[in-house]
Amino acid sequence: MRELSQLPKRDIDEEAVTLDEREAAALIGICQKTLSNYRKNPAEKVPFFRVGRRVKYLRAELIAWMRERAGLGAVSSKGER
Repeated sequence: MRELSQLPKRDIDEEAVTLDEREAAALIGICQKTLSNYRKNPAEKVPFFRVGRRVKYLRAELIAWMRERAGLGAVSSKGER
């Protein structure tokens, strides 16, 4: 299986890129335990979904959530507000 960085750009639908908890925590620069705590706290409203018992995050939604938390407002996947 090829890594995302090895795939041609046209093969990647940015809206559909999913991350596991380790990858999501690395993307936003926090430890996995902190992300897990955020996910369990309804006030944080971390966007996630489950595939069976596994927790997954959509990359685009996680980035939008981070921007919202930082007070930057929502940004579309094309970089528009």
